[in-house]
Amino acid sequence: MFTQPQGWFGLRKPSRAFSAIVCKDGSTVWAEDASGKTIASGESGVDDAGVIQSAINHINEGGKLYISEGEYIIGSKLRSKNINLEGGGMGTILRAADGLNDDIIEIYSGGTLDWRYYYQHGRIAHLKIKGNRSKQTSGNGIVLAWTQHFIIEDVRIEGVYEYGIKLLRSYWSAIRDVWVHSCGYGIKIGEYDAEGKYNAGSSADLYSNSNILQNVHVSMCNYGIHIESGDLNELIKCDTSACDIGVLLQPVSGVDKVWRTILFGHGFENCEIGIKSVDAGSEGCRYTLIVNPVFTSVSTGYDMGDNHYLIINTAISSQITLQRYHYISVGDMYIQEYLNLTRGTNYIRSYWGDTYIQGSTGGGESFTNVAKISSTTFDLLRCTIDKLISAKGIFPITLGTQSIAAGATALAAKFTVPTGKTLKIHAIAELYDPDGYISAEVYNVTDAETVASVDGFDDTGWSVAEGKDVEFRVINSDGAAAHDGNYGFLVSFV
Repeated sequence: MFTQPQGWFGLRKPSRAFSAIVCKDGSTVWAEDASGKTIASGESGVDDAGVIQSAINHINEGGKLYISEGEYIIGSKLRSKNINLEGGGMGTILRAADGLNDDIIEIYSGGTLDWRYYYQHGRIAHLKIKGNRSKQTSGNGIVLAWTQHFIIEDVRIEGVYEYGIKLLRSYWSAIRDVWVHSCGYGIKIGEYDAEGKYNAGSSADLYSNSNILQNVHVSMCNYGIHIESGDLNELIKCDTSACDIGVLLQPVSGVDKVWRTILFGHGFENCEIGIKSVDAGSEGCRYTLIVNPVFTSVSTGYDMGDNHYLIINTAISSQITLQRYHYISVGDMYIQEYLNLTRGTNYIRSYWGDTYIQGSTGGGESFTNVAKISSTTFDLLRCTIDKLISAKGIFPITLGTQSIAAGATALAAKFTVPTGKTLKIHAIAELYDPDGYISAEVYNVTDAETVASVDGFDDTGWSVAEGKDVEFRVINSDGAAAHDGNYGFLVSFV
């Protein structure tokens, strides 16, 4: 059991046994082990970091270090390990000394891509970290590098020069009930480490996968939460306020991907951009899921670029927004090969404006508009009629597909309307015109007038009186080259 050293009275006692304890009075800072034996001591405000480091070095992995209430000046980086490092609440303050251009706490197992060794099951809790931005040129608050199943909870970090927290090659770790305030940046997950600090000189990215941020608040930072490389990271009921960018998903050169990021109930307040997604890196930024975000005084809610994302927001009239589902190919998503509308009443609707139905030859990425749905019409832009069944009294006139010379006119039919009959032209349809130069015309030769002129499809309805000579023409408008074409006319006599 711990003894009560000088200055112990009035300090908050730890709630359970610890492997070592650090405490201080007005002039002295010291560390003891569980038996009360002094590990290290020194002058308060001068030797604080050295005494805390001695306590960390003294206990074994899996041990518990308690730092009692008080302000500790950190003049050199604390290198911790997979231990439980716990303070006495917000009264335990680790303050960066003037000129500490380094991280305040670093937990790095020494792992590299060649030697994949992780610290596991450590924890930092119940304390405050205060940076010193005006007296620093670099440095982060807490860095977890090559760690698994770590927890940072009930921690406040403020005034750090760079990031409040960094997770580098960290898996299945949790940051919860944490506030990062007024730092250069908030929290970073994953990083491209060109200098090789945590990769033994190799220029590889430091993935961080399957981490959870819960009830985390980041305020007054450039980026609130920044994910540079990783997969399956989740933000649950977090908040970013007064940041230039609330959440930034940004794979960069040298980083493969930022994939499957999930945001549940994230709050964005007083940000220039709520969430920004950048399609970069070799595998890009993909499959982001955003559920019920809350935007308050945000200039731009979403800046998603041409990426894969799904937004589900019950607070607006458009409950689900599906992006990039208009582009379907292997590797993006799989959809059943046909759309079967056989049950009940089914609709394909154009709500806001024109909606095009497109076709592609051979599964390629070059598309042709074949139909257009607008708010009031359905336009058939390209049509091929394979079989036309003749109704009684109605018959087709077709021109077989042929090459029509430059500037020339081909006749599908020519005849005189019988006496006592009126020729009714019900529809004219473009059957084949891959180059877009072919049109059709019905011409009254007797009166030298055009009855109908069509480029595409029309069913306006026309007529030619008895005794008139009439021609059904197919015309090439290109005076310089021949083009293939085919038109059909649906007519009857009444």
